[in-house]
Amino acid sequence: MTQAKAALSDYDIRQIKLMKDLTIRLLDRKVPLNKFVNDQWALLDLLETVDEAWRASFLERVNAIEIILATALDGDSLRLSSSEEKEIDSIAETIIKSLDELLPI
Repeated sequence: MTQAKAALSDYDIRQIKLMKDLTIRLLDRKVPLNKFVNDQWALLDLLETVDEAWRASFLERVNAIEIILATALDGDSLRLSSSEEKEIDSIAETIIKSLDELLPI
């Protein structure tokens, strides 16, 4: 479900841009996974005008990354496998697309 871009407040647009920048930093390996997840949860909680379907979909994607991290830590792994990294990258790219759908052109 796509939310109308005009319905977003200026405040939400700023938060969404921060969420996108954070996701780009994740793809560039410039932010730890746990910080990415915690910061995305916090930013999502600050949004005022996004619809619940979009919010739930976004949260599902961020939670998928958190599960990958938790699974790796539970297995006493200090590093993610290449397949885990690829899965995270794929999720992150989907997150960026969903954020772009909300941002004005």
